[in-house]
Amino acid sequence: MNKKIIASVLAVAFAVSMAGSAGAVVTDAQYQALLNQFNQLTFLYNQLLAQTSAQTDMTGLCLTSNLSLGMSTDEVQALQQGLNQDPATQVAVSGAGSPGFETSYFGPLTLKAIKAFQLRHGIMTSGYLDATTRAKFNTLYCFSPIATTITTAPTTTSLPDLTISNITADKTTLNIGQGTRILVTEKNIGNNSAGYHNTGVFEDNIETPLGSMEINTIAPGYSPIINVNYTCYKVGSHTITALADFIHQVPTGEVAESNENNNSKTITINCVTSTTPTCTDSDNGRDYYTKGTAIGEAYWQKIIVNETDSCYNCNNLAVKSDSCVAGPDCCVSDWYCNEYGKVSSASLNCPNGCSNGACKPAATVSVDLKVNGSDNTTAVPYASTFNVSWTSIGATTCSASGHYITSSRWRAMD
Repeated sequence: MNKKIIASVLAVAFAVSMAGSAGAVVTDAQYQALLNQFNQLTFLYNQLLAQTSAQTDMTGLCLTSNLSLGMSTDEVQALQQGLNQDPATQVAVSGAGSPGFETSYFGPLTLKAIKAFQLRHGIMTSGYLDATTRAKFNTLYCFSPIATTITTAPTTTSLPDLTISNITADKTTLNIGQGTRILVTEKNIGNNSAGYHNTGVFEDNIETPLGSMEINTIAPGYSPIINVNYTCYKVGSHTITALADFIHQVPTGEVAESNENNNSKTITINCVTSTTPTCTDSDNGRDYYTKGTAIGEAYWQKIIVNETDSCYNCNNLAVKSDSCVAGPDCCVSDWYCNEYGKVSSASLNCPNGCSNGACKPAATVSVDLKVNGSDNTTAVPYASTFNVSWTSIGATTCSASGHYITSSRWRAMD
């Protein structure tokens, strides 16, 4: 193929030179056609020369330092050139990182290619250029370079360019157990649509993301937003990194970009200790007939809560209201401090209805009083006082016992 193009260039060059001589009879249109053909063949010849020159210069690819994701050095470009010599370890088929278009940035494509190189040569697949991997690379590609003139091939500007344009958190200082929302905006600032990829949010150096989004395609100028919830579990400052087009379990459809240096952005979240308040309950425990508020650490999570008793539908805890009509669906949720000093809740059906966060009492209370074996039952209006008196005749001791009942609870009476 190379010989054919070179021969064609020479033939057309000869024809053009003859067309311009005094003895040749050639029309202007024929001359222009020959000139155009010569220019096209010259362009193809320069492309082949660039690729051939780049491959010739790949001898002398000697690496002296360890390399990892996110680094930008001249040795990364040498690494990509060496990996591209083997189809099984090629960085990219086209675009940035492909043969003749190697870059100095260690991005996800380079990481994937190193894993393939390590797997091919029986080295533990870490994706990083460590001493063992570097030694094997140098045995294959580190030779004395051959001097040559390199003609740079034309670069393309039609690739997408994914970037993290913004990352914010609702709060950047949190107590242990508290949470916040992190918003990440990704944007394609390139000249072509980006295909399938993953964009994720990472904490410190942990490989597993806090959250990620699978994105099928992003047109130029489009900006999807990723929403991730974050909870503080460890005291200290934590670096939160948003990374576009990251490799995690090697998803298909990685994106070749015109710039691999702008795929991430970070913020810092500070997790601090706090003094846990003592649990308090304004209605002093599980009292379904008195509205109260419990404040303290929640029993289900290490967070501080402030919960007030409320009426709700027994079949749907999410449906809360100021009141409900007596019946099987009318319940009250009573918040209190449990035996561990944590805020907890309990529920009760309110047979007489619920109002303002408390069960309604019965209209009257039935009092059953027994004096010296004689029963006496009296109906007493709710919240009224009932006095009991008796006279002992011919007895050395007296005793009284009883109880009062509403339709929902029983209490002993002294």
